[in-house]
Amino acid sequence: MSAHDIKTCLNCGLAKTPSDFYAGRNHCKSCVIAKVQQHNMERASASQANSPPNQEAVADDLYIMANSRLPELKIGRSKNIPNRVADLEESHPFRIKAVATFAGQGYLETQIHRRLSHRCVKFGSGREWFDVTVEEAVREISQAMDHAASGNALDRFAFVDSQNVGK
Repeated sequence: MSAHDIKTCLNCGLAKTPSDFYAGRNHCKSCVIAKVQQHNMERASASQANSPPNQEAVADDLYIMANSRLPELKIGRSKNIPNRVADLEESHPFRIKAVATFAGQGYLETQIHRRLSHRCVKFGSGREWFDVTVEEAVREISQAMDHAASGNALDRFAFVDSQNVGK
């Protein structure tokens, strides 16, 4: 094995073969998978289906994301959406774009996933990808927000980039 056949992971510092990395990425697959699993465990422990929102969930923003290769949309929550986009791009061979955000509405994530469960993508490991348009996702989120609190849900909504979704 030559020096050209070795790449060092920026996270764990181990020297590995290029096949241990996702294309164009500097963190090995093992580190990426561990990071995604850690993220999912933290979210699962913070999210209780029928309990009132806790402080951590309230601080999260709800987002709609698109990927450059598929028409499906990802609906999730994060305290830092740009970092979440970067994390997702690190573990996938496609580009991710946040197309809409809902400030402070992360606690609605489980409810939105339930409301759209019949449109959930059933292939692959992702459970937050839905076969819906941006407009359909915004409508479901808006209805959930209106149900959760009186007032105009769209006051807490912002399109980040609704043009070129999936490009």
